[in-house]
Amino acid sequence: MLAAAAGGAAALAAALARPARSAAAAGSALIIGSSTNNAGTSNTLLTTSSSVVAFELLQNGPGTALMGYTTPTTGKTRGVYGRTDSPDGDGVQARNGSTTTGIGAAIKAFGGKCTGVWATSDGTAIYGDSLSGWGVVGSSLSGVGVSALGNGATKDHATLQSNNDNTTNGMAAYLTNSSAFATAHLYNAGSGQVLWMQNGGTNAAGAGGGDFIVCRNKDQSDTQFRVATDGSAYSDGTFNSGGADFAELLPADGTTEPGDVVAVRADGRLTRATRARQSSVIGVVSTKPGFIGGVSMPAPTSPDQIPMAVVGIVPVKASAENGPIQAGDRLVAASLPGHAMRADDQPEVGTVIGKALAGLNAGTAMLEMLVMLQ
Repeated sequence: MLAAAAGGAAALAAALARPARSAAAAGSALIIGSSTNNAGTSNTLLTTSSSVVAFELLQNGPGTALMGYTTPTTGKTRGVYGRTDSPDGDGVQARNGSTTTGIGAAIKAFGGKCTGVWATSDGTAIYGDSLSGWGVVGSSLSGVGVSALGNGATKDHATLQSNNDNTTNGMAAYLTNSSAFATAHLYNAGSGQVLWMQNGGTNAAGAGGGDFIVCRNKDQSDTQFRVATDGSAYSDGTFNSGGADFAELLPADGTTEPGDVVAVRADGRLTRATRARQSSVIGVVSTKPGFIGGVSMPAPTSPDQIPMAVVGIVPVKASAENGPIQAGDRLVAASLPGHAMRADDQPEVGTVIGKALAGLNAGTAMLEMLVMLQ
């Protein structure tokens, strides 16, 4: 009987022994749901081959059900490590089952002076989903609340993507700020565009698309400025520009430069005026226009398109060849190509291009002129 008892004890001990494995996580106190690991040994191993939970802890009080903690102050230690090799599985899954609103969280990470949450993936690094609350919240007292770093190309692989599926009044991004500084800062260190806006317009008139920009006051009762889907701009205020004249973009022969007095050729192109009192003169090439009309999209860069001043004040190349110029004198084309001179007392109709706003006693100079084609 003693032999039988001893044999039964040996059989029981063998049944309770840990399954053999090639490697396990070095120093692990507990491994759940796996019979092998990468290296080392462990103290306890739990396995299951069914779909039930391999290990479950229940805490009925306000305490902590499970805590992972490492004591070394150096090295890459892990308080909690979860892994799955299934493409449809989750390495770690957490849930807050409360049915009422509160300050609790499914996962809450405190980074101290280190990173609170660091996610790396060939797929989606961090995914936040909420039926009615906040999908992802990042908060910092003095640093960066949320930082995104990527190396993708075009909008389909942007570093940060935000989408709202509400087709009635959904908003993909909402930025607020209570400081005296800017709410958003956009910076492109390369040669690309800083801001690209795209709406649902289906043709050149923007049919089917909404406004590109809408600026409203605090209570949102009045629109101060907007850019419509067809590119039209509307403003409640004044358009202020560093330029001084209104210009039209017109075809030229490629020989003109800012400040030149120009005439129109038989083919409709502009060229430098070359004759005194030239009747085909039409104006001056603008130096820094405040507004340019007749610009196609995208804006042309060819030298055969020049901005000709139509209204306003424009610098003009002037010559005193017809006598000193005084402020208020009418100006006509000079014999010096591209220059203007003082008009005679009875100038021919159609030869006056403007009035001088400064004087010139001798030689040539650049003068300010009020555009007045007569």
